[in-house]
Amino acid sequence: TTPPSFPLARNIPQLIPENLLQGKPYPIDTLFLYYTNPLFSLPPIEKTAQALAKIPFIVSFSPFLDESSAQADLILPDHTYLERWQDDPMLPVAKYSLFGLGKPVVKPLYDTRATGDTLITIAQQMGGGIKEAFPWENFLDVIHYSAQGLFEARRGNIVETFTEEPWIALLARRGVWNPSYRTFDEMWEQLLEKGGWWDPAYIFGEWDRIFQTPSGKFEFFSQHLQQRLEEWIRTGKDPSAPLSPEEREALLATLGLEAKGDLLYLPHFEPPQAGEEEKEYPFYLNTYKLMTQGLGRSANQPFLQEIIGPHVQVKWDSWVEINPETAHELGIADGDLVWVESPLGKILVQAKLYPGTMPEVVNIPFGQGHTAYGRWATDRGANPNRLIASTLEPLAGFPTWFGTRVKIYKAEEKGKPTV
Repeated sequence: TTPPSFPLARNIPQLIPENLLQGKPYPIDTLFLYYTNPLFSLPPIEKTAQALAKIPFIVSFSPFLDESSAQADLILPDHTYLERWQDDPMLPVAKYSLFGLGKPVVKPLYDTRATGDTLITIAQQMGGGIKEAFPWENFLDVIHYSAQGLFEARRGNIVETFTEEPWIALLARRGVWNPSYRTFDEMWEQLLEKGGWWDPAYIFGEWDRIFQTPSGKFEFFSQHLQQRLEEWIRTGKDPSAPLSPEEREALLATLGLEAKGDLLYLPHFEPPQAGEEEKEYPFYLNTYKLMTQGLGRSANQPFLQEIIGPHVQVKWDSWVEINPETAHELGIADGDLVWVESPLGKILVQAKLYPGTMPEVVNIPFGQGHTAYGRWATDRGANPNRLIASTLEPLAGFPTWFGTRVKIYKAEEKGKPTV
């Protein structure tokens, strides 16, 4: 029996379109979209569009009419971030445990409603166990409930309270907790005023907690990866049956990795998997997010469009950054209109010669190229996600965002694209 793909994966969002098309694990009847725009941001875009077209009922909570909302059956617009209560938990990679609280600064300008309130209302109307799982009246009650859990944990403090980290860590090791509040009501009032809670106590030297490895030490050779791949190899096989080295290597070879033997479990470089298109498409496409575009959600802000690309002196448009020597070899000058083409399609952008670009790479910022999203965003520039293939790296199924190959050639027109 051949083991399943992606031995380190639990969930692979990039497979959602394919699973929807195949009805795996079952056909979807209703889809809720909350602050996501897959018809703009989830490549390959064409397959994503086909997958969403199979869903009978789509609900969008976006406060803006983006590409996916334009295809929805029902739009229940959320408040904007300046109009709503919201919690802001930090990512696990943050140094401290942090909890942020955002509160409205203006009343809603239009007939909108917080998505959390909508979901709570739906749950309560469904009744039964679902209603019991949502005992709150509104989303502010949910935030209040979360903050109470922080208080009951008896750790941390309100942010901006001046404390020395070593002193906090020393007190924490001795079981001492000395916050700026005594009751939960006091904590809530301070949280509303300061906007956040944190626990800056970090205790050094707890190696069992820090190095959660089989050896309890830092491992250059990952025994955890070795164990996971061994389990993957034996999927569907008798655990007691011997496995020859040749059979083990043959199964590992199905992952398409170049490393063999112990090198597989050591830090090493794996080149992007290339096919026959390498000669026809000689450049790697690197897409990146601009500070002025914030995850591609700011294209409908005219001021941010005005300052979108100061490093290449571009406004209200897209561009492709090319190494000057590479551009000279291709006969491309700064400002020329060029086609950037991958096996999936092509987009028209202006060329910008940028010394910070590697010779074998071209850079295109993500965030432009909307076909919806309001008058300031629609028909501005091009969306590089339309070029990106759906290839996934073989271990965990992460998308190979930087593995798409492209070619560049001058367009017949000259000058800058019309805005």
